[in-house]
Amino acid sequence: MVRKIGARMGLRFLLPALEVVVKETGGHPALIRTLGDLVDQRVPTSGRYSASVDVAVVQNELPRFSTAVDEDMRELVEAASDIDPGASEYLVSLAHRTPWAGEPSRARLIDALVSYGILHPDSQEFRIGRLATWLRENHAAPVRVAHG
Repeated sequence: MVRKIGARMGLRFLLPALEVVVKETGGHPALIRTLGDLVDQRVPTSGRYSASVDVAVVQNELPRFSTAVDEDMRELVEAASDIDPGASEYLVSLAHRTPWAGEPSRARLIDALVSYGILHPDSQEFRIGRLATWLRENHAAPVRVAHG
């Protein structure tokens, strides 16, 4: 889809650039469009039909993408918390790669986050890379408390 739309605008997305787009957006159409629009704005119209979009072009737009989707990331976390009150804490722990100290019924929570499209169905990895980054940037790493 990205290649087809990009081709209509005279942009040829190279495979490694597409991989970054998918990693950051999780394939979410609205997020892809936002990132694609930012890339489109940076490529001069005069050289369009010979322009290749490589990893560097996409990565250079990630800071602007981050700003553009800030509210979307906040809404995803709020929606996850509506599904399960412990979801926000779990996602922050997962983003920081720290053990989660929440309730033991984690399987139910993970199933809900997978069905909502936040986590990959085959792993506990974030489907939307930008969400994991947003959580690390906006929420401190959980502190483990020693009991004993």
